[in-house]
Amino acid sequence: MNQKVDVSVEKALLAEITSELPLTILERFSTLVRESGSEDERIAADYLAGFLKDWDVPHQIHTPDLYLSVPKKSSLHVTAPLEKEYRIKSPSFSVITGDEAITGEVVYIPTGYAKGINDIFGADNPKDMGDLTGKVILTEGFPMPGKVQEFTDKGAAAILFISPGNNIHEGICTTIWGAPDLTNIHDEPGIPVMAINKPDGQELSALCEQGAVHVTFKTNLEKGWFSCPIIDIFIEGTEEPEKYVLLHGHLDSWHEGIGDNATGNAALLEMVRILHSNRDKLKRSVRVAIWTGHSTGRYGGSTWFADEFGLDLEKNCIASVNCDSPGCRWATSYDHMMWMSEVDEFCTDVVKDAVNLPSKGGRPLRAGDYSFNNIGITSFFMLSSTIPESLLNEKGYYPVGGAAAILNGIQKKTGCM
Repeated sequence: MNQKVDVSVEKALLAEITSELPLTILERFSTLVRESGSEDERIAADYLAGFLKDWDVPHQIHTPDLYLSVPKKSSLHVTAPLEKEYRIKSPSFSVITGDEAITGEVVYIPTGYAKGINDIFGADNPKDMGDLTGKVILTEGFPMPGKVQEFTDKGAAAILFISPGNNIHEGICTTIWGAPDLTNIHDEPGIPVMAINKPDGQELSALCEQGAVHVTFKTNLEKGWFSCPIIDIFIEGTEEPEKYVLLHGHLDSWHEGIGDNATGNAALLEMVRILHSNRDKLKRSVRVAIWTGHSTGRYGGSTWFADEFGLDLEKNCIASVNCDSPGCRWATSYDHMMWMSEVDEFCTDVVKDAVNLPSKGGRPLRAGDYSFNNIGITSFFMLSSTIPESLLNEKGYYPVGGAAAILNGIQKKTGCM
């Protein structure tokens, strides 16, 4: 990894970076709710493609049908010991009740909140939870597939997760990566899953401690196959043009999603602009992919891409570099980065060279469009940086696995877990 490089070329490319294009993209995307399969997502893809056309950058827009689950309005009504409506959301791939109201008794099972990003994806349920058959489980945390499956196996009729803040976080609760196949088609969650904010969840848990609590609920989602745009850009190198680095990030988002991932889209387009205008200096090629189906399909776009171009990726892709949530406010720590072990020295050198800070990288979580592991492609980065732990504690923020890996109780979740 310690090969000599022409630093003059690097300096020249860095000198071309401006904020003009990124700010233009961020301003436009701040008006779009880029939910996968939506008109706003198509508008966003066309907007980015417009720059590529103006620059004569070779690109394609694929429009695969992706298997998605898009949350709509769900509801929860406490019927005893009092009458009260609570605002809830259902994560992607919850079972849909539709117009049918389901009733049940709530049982509070305390499981606590994640202490760090690595805890978010695991299930840490009490060993002795009693008979949960037919119960509506109330517990803390995000609706992660591990917890959902464990409570399902215990016979629960539904699960209500208490978000760690004042807002309800979006999420997805299936284990299936991309579209299901014959080996995992039955692994979708088998019960309704819901989420409630922390104050309301605490109120419900207090009611449970006083006696029996009964609820009626409905979960509404739109599940099926959605035509979604995927932008595929190819900037050809001069010596081994068939070999390329795959640089990628997702286009879709919960809500406006500026930190996750409009900043990534803006960064990708600025890199495309500069690399294309300096393509005569590239020995190998750069392929840039901007996915959809990230948030409501558990990386449906990148999974489709891996299936569609698997043989070419195995033969020609040198490395996969993820660009998700760069430039988030206060995110100045590089202690929780992700990369494969074979590029540890390379990645720490890159961070040191770029920002003159130390960094630590761990084995990538099964997240963030790491859809190429089975092909054996070396991959690195995901969240570009995180907020230092001391500042996290000072601000009372908590891990979410989305924009800058943190949020507090008054911000809305705009990423994918």
